[in-house]
Amino acid sequence: MNLTAAPHVPDHVDPALVVDWDYQRDEKLSQDPYARYAEWIAAAPAEVVWTTANGGHWMIMRNAAIVDALQSPELFSSKHTAIPPRAGSIKLIPEELDPPEHTKYRSILNRRLGPKMMKFFDARTRHLANALIDAVQTDREADLMDALTIPMPCSLFLEMVGLSTDRTREFVGWKDELFKGGDAERAAAQAKIVGMLEETIADKRVNPGEFDLMSFLIHEGRVDDKPISQEDLMSYGFLFFIAGLDTVTSLMTSCFAYIAQRPGTQERLLAEPRSIPDFVEEMLRRYSVVNPVRTATQDFNWRGVRVRKDDQFVCSTVIADLDPAEFSDPLKVDVERAENRHLGFGGGPHRCVGSHLARTELMATLQEVLPRLPNLRIKPGAQLTYTPGSLLGLASLPVAWDD
Repeated sequence: MNLTAAPHVPDHVDPALVVDWDYQRDEKLSQDPYARYAEWIAAAPAEVVWTTANGGHWMIMRNAAIVDALQSPELFSSKHTAIPPRAGSIKLIPEELDPPEHTKYRSILNRRLGPKMMKFFDARTRHLANALIDAVQTDREADLMDALTIPMPCSLFLEMVGLSTDRTREFVGWKDELFKGGDAERAAAQAKIVGMLEETIADKRVNPGEFDLMSFLIHEGRVDDKPISQEDLMSYGFLFFIAGLDTVTSLMTSCFAYIAQRPGTQERLLAEPRSIPDFVEEMLRRYSVVNPVRTATQDFNWRGVRVRKDDQFVCSTVIADLDPAEFSDPLKVDVERAENRHLGFGGGPHRCVGSHLARTELMATLQEVLPRLPNLRIKPGAQLTYTPGSLLGLASLPVAWDD
């Protein structure tokens, strides 16, 4: 006899729209999250569904509707980035702000992340990529995440914002504890991050760097013609810390995983280097990694559903970029795909402020690394697994290559 109570479904939700899909814990997601998402897209009874997982929330299942939600902050707030919302977490600026406040804080970053920063990113990416490959090239095998796709983008990002690159591995561990640990681990990780940021900000007030973003915010940043407060600097720093240690790593790992699993791809990219930018764009679409969350600001009717204030929505870029109504044969990688209007960097006012820097980093890394790891391939017997949730990513990438 099964005594398990049926999941609660709010009265305003049409029973015909109810599913039990869990984007955080579904067992199939660890094997191939993209195939699983494609199954959900095909099976969705409507373009917006209610799932009973994670306490209950909406999932938007079509590209056009996701774009609509991301572009409508007056209805879909960014005040929470997790489902369910995390109690006691530090507010992330500007990610968890809505216009017009969001615009004030984001415009400061826009001033700094311009052509000079792109030039810095390109040069430093090439230097760091080659230095990291130098350390493993003669081994002819490595976990490419440990060897390259974690330390390189993380070190580069930490250097850009003015945090210590000597502690990259330690910082990545804190980030994992914050998002994957139990309550005690999360609290301890947050305390360590807060302490590190307080020390960094205090140091930068006295010893500003010439180029780093935190020094710029402290000494030149203004909101409403006033210096940025200590509290807001901490919120900026917390966002820099958690955002910079995952997203590019996941995207870059997907690029190398695709190449390593498909003989001939590496040779074609090396023979036609002008195709690398299009390859990167298609990777950003086919292997999107972010599942943004939005929260309803009020009661309203939208695309055939009744929404109540504080309902939460998953506005998945993965779903948007696998929607067959927007992309023909969406699971296929097509470097020549026309009008590739992907959402790999999100959409609306919260579209990734560093998207052009991430593109530069991805392209420069491929250009430097692919010639140095000939016949790149997955190690025999290795099984690739993914970590699902708010950010999709491979857990490891064991590869081998020739001399």
